Amino acid sequence: AVNLVFTPTTAVLKSGGVAANGADLSLTATTVTTSEAKADANATTGDSTGVGASVTLHVVDNQTTAAIENSATLTGAHDLTLAATATDTTTTTVKTGASGGNAVAAGAAITFSNVTTKATIGTGALLSLTGSLSATATQTASVTTSAEGAASGSSVGVGAALALAFVNHTVEASTARSLDADGSITLHAIGSSKTETKSTASAAGEEDESGDTSKKANSQGDNQLGKGKDQAADNGNASTSKTETKKAGTAEGDSVEVAAAITFNDHESSVIASIANDLDITAGTTVQVKAESDTDAKATADGSAKDAGSAGIAAAVAVNFVNITDKASIGLGVQLIANGLTVSAGMRSSGGSDGKHTIHA
Repeated sequence: AVNLVFTPTTAVLKSGGVAANGADLSLTATTVTTSEAKADANATTGDSTGVGASVTLHVVDNQTTAAIENSATLTGAHDLTLAATATDTTTTTVKTGASGGNAVAAGAAITFSNVTTKATIGTGALLSLTGSLSATATQTASVTTSAEGAASGSSVGVGAALALAFVNHTVEASTARSLDADGSITLHAIGSSKTETKSTASAAGEEDESGDTSKKANSQGDNQLGKGKDQAADNGNASTSKTETKKAGTAEGDSVEVAAAITFNDHESSVIASIANDLDITAGTTVQVKAESDTDAKATADGSAKDAGSAGIAAAVAVNFVNITDKASIGLGVQLIANGLTVSAGMRSSGGSDGKHTIHA
């Protein structure tokens, strides 16, 4: 199963000039996306090889933008409101099973999730308002990737279930030009990013002592990552810049060959509110630059295997790599005049978020 989702949603003032003649201007972009990809296969044989091969590839590229673009000019406006709001739910599932003399149940669930939400003011001439500026970007994104499989036979050497998720969720509220507002200036980035990547499998059989490195956990993960990226590119979709999975190993430093379940969760979330360098910012009342983030990432692998106790052999492996950026900043060289300033980076507790990062493997 292959599901390719591209949902650009934009409300922008492009390069050129707009005269508001004292009126308010609002640029609002809102998107709600729910996507699901699912595949399953099952094979049963006698003493010969049983292969239950099933692959699900799910690529999501969700871009929601409310912006005044570079070089665009706006004159005579009272209040200016930029609001970009995105809600994205992605589910990827694969189920597979096989039995036979040489049972191989190779099920792979692969998710590439790129969700970007921005409320931004690009470079250009001074933007003057007789009222207030509010630029708010809000994102709520969740990704669930699940692989389930079972294999039984006299020899099992390939992971029965492989779950891969590469996630990049970005939220930004920013200005790259100078501002002069009689009222308040608010830049607010709000993000919630959640991933759950899991593999559940069982394999019964003798150890594979062939030494075939292609069966190592990272080799299998890297192989499926490469195939998924190639297929996404063939269809004109962005996937990930990553070229390999994070390394899985034993406490002794041996690479891990997995008989049953393999999970790799690679999760990056970024929530940034910012004023660029060397700008002049003047507000009649307050200036607020705020970032709120809540990131939850969970990677689990549940497998059972016979004769899987020697070094480098494991029933299951789960690798969880999480990189979180939550930042509010005023750039170098900024000249700011206001009746109150707030610069804060904290936790999101609204919109169903619980106000804390939860990382689990």
